[in-house]
Amino acid sequence: MKNSRNNDVMKKVPVLYLILLLIWTVLTVFLWFYFVKSFINVPFVEGATISDTVRVLATILLVFNAIFISYFWLNGVKDFIYVIWFYIVKRKLYKKI
Repeated sequence: MKNSRNNDVMKKVPVLYLILLLIWTVLTVFLWFYFVKSFINVPFVEGATISDTVRVLATILLVFNAIFISYFWLNGVKDFIYVIWFYIVKRKLYKKI
């Protein structure tokens, strides 16, 4: 976005993406820490006996579930950080004017 008055430009800054990836990584680590416990105890019920095929299928579905949640969290964090970054940079741009 160019500001016609001062020719200031809002540039993409690597710090923005580092913050975004850091927050997403922390959230994803907590998510996967929780899901790994579920992967280990697939039957979900103590004493339940299930076949190995069902156990493998349930584990695969849980892994896909965690991947999808991780991806959508990345999008959510990205949208949140972009808005906050815009308001921070916008204030600096208006102070220059």
